[in-house]
Amino acid sequence: MNNLNYSKYQKDIYQEVENGSSNVVISAVAGSGKTTTLIECLNRLPLSNTSIFVAFNNGIVDELRSRVKRDGVNITTMHSFCWKALMTHYKYKCDLKPNKSMPFIKRVCMADGIKEKKLNYYFFTYSKILDLMRQNYIEETDEVIELAEKHSFLIDEEDCKRLDKILRGMNNDTRNFDFTDMIYRVIKDDVSVSKFDSVFVDESQDLSKIQQMIIKRIKTRRGRMIAVGDPNQAIYGFAGADVDSYMNLKHLHSKTIELPLSVNYRCGKRIVFEAQLINDQIEAYSENDDGEVRTGFIEDIKEGDWVLCRNVKPLIILNMYLLANNVKSFVRGADIGLNLISMVNKTATANIKSMKVKLKGNLNGERRRLVNLGVKNPDNTDRIDMLKNKIDIINILSNGLTYTKDLKDRIKAIFKDGDNVGVCLSTIHKSKGLENETVHILCPELIPSKFAVQDWELKQEENLRYVAITRAKSKLIYLNDYDTATEEVKEILKFEEL
Repeated sequence: MNNLNYSKYQKDIYQEVENGSSNVVISAVAGSGKTTTLIECLNRLPLSNTSIFVAFNNGIVDELRSRVKRDGVNITTMHSFCWKALMTHYKYKCDLKPNKSMPFIKRVCMADGIKEKKLNYYFFTYSKILDLMRQNYIEETDEVIELAEKHSFLIDEEDCKRLDKILRGMNNDTRNFDFTDMIYRVIKDDVSVSKFDSVFVDESQDLSKIQQMIIKRIKTRRGRMIAVGDPNQAIYGFAGADVDSYMNLKHLHSKTIELPLSVNYRCGKRIVFEAQLINDQIEAYSENDDGEVRTGFIEDIKEGDWVLCRNVKPLIILNMYLLANNVKSFVRGADIGLNLISMVNKTATANIKSMKVKLKGNLNGERRRLVNLGVKNPDNTDRIDMLKNKIDIINILSNGLTYTKDLKDRIKAIFKDGDNVGVCLSTIHKSKGLENETVHILCPELIPSKFAVQDWELKQEENLRYVAITRAKSKLIYLNDYDTATEEVKEILKFEEL
């Protein structure tokens, strides 16, 4: 995109930012040059303005810092900004404790007569709901039950009483803070924050309600918010993002207008046409090549290509297949690998055989716990499906190994971040905000998830499909022979699903 050849949409945005006084919410389709547009908006504001960019992740922060030439602009993630405010408020006597809720959950549950061997269920369920409560800033029983149900957790008033006790205990702790606390406690504890004349918000469709409250708090009374987002790329509702965040941000401040940014500069025209089946707002840039959309075969995957899938397990099986056929590959997401290693560590076993027995016992124990809680078919729950998939992945990766220490080394070697040599295998969630010349979509039939039943879940699943399509610049290829590769790998590994 030539910076001197702005689209009609960009011209309208720049006109409003430079000459208007409204807050601006920009509906930016995938690949529309939103970062370039935001920076140009900044350049058109008075130099006397104090400005902040609130970015979605550290990768975007790094990109913005390399491209913004204006002095004095605060470029930060929401978590980093709020953590600094908390540190100042509590005179730097703050520690980050990722599993902060666990001892509080244990204390309250055991005081209520729940046996220690049943605590794993409560650790999982209560910690998730506590995150959701804080992200949505709610504590009332009816609201908590409704929120839990929205995220497929079945709880009653007794659970809400325990959750209230746990949350009060956590809030009384002014020394240890977890990831959710980093934002929540700024609002809950009424922490003083810096205010800015111009507040730029990235990925506004993925903000939680507590993050929206921060955005409102950091703008000066006469300041302006300029936010970009794409409601068709909202995919983090499962993690606590407000599924209506983009719409709600339009009503966060009075005197706010919405403007479109609809030209996609990233993708070939045929790829944009594919995306239009989901989002009819997206337009192809007239000077882009046609691009290619087709079905293909796994054997056509080449070094430098990306393979995207909704779930991790098919990527692991494909990784084993590619390695068996001398094709280098890696799976994006070191954090996924660390989570698997944590599961292995919790078995406290030194050899693979004992580990497998322990993992299978854990799975059966979780099934029994759900049955005791009134779940008629535990295998038809997201909780069991997720646990089974993780155990399946661990079993696949342990093929040919004797000791768990070698398994952990293998996991570290497969799951990586950043640019690496070979084929990049990635979940669609991990590919958000990125792009590649050739993108293969593996197991497109996994979208929508069989566990997505509510309207908001089904919409986010469709958004996942849209995100996957719009990562491709030149070629978008749907793989149609995954079953063949799967059977070959299973035969090699003598692998049986649990």
